[in-house]
Amino acid sequence: MTNAVMKISDDIDVSTMPNARAYTKRGATVAVKMVRPFSVTTQYGVVMQGDAGDYLCQGPVGPKDKYPCKASVFENTYRDSAILYDGNVG
Repeated sequence: MTNAVMKISDDIDVSTMPNARAYTKRGATVAVKMVRPFSVTTQYGVVMQGDAGDYLCQGPVGPKDKYPCKASVFENTYRDSAILYDGNVG
């Protein structure tokens, strides 16, 4: 048996692979649409830039789990959870 790394083609549709399943993330992402360009340091120490109109997101890990997200990506990926944000992300 070989331990060779499987090369995954850029155009592969994972949903067509055998045993593929749909998963959802646990926890909530809290976000705000920014009106000015911004920069944020991610939990991995990487400084990332966002443009006016992009979203500043905070993931379920908490305050250190921040990242920018392009408006077009955010608006096609996330939906309003229809619950009131009470300050608890996890």
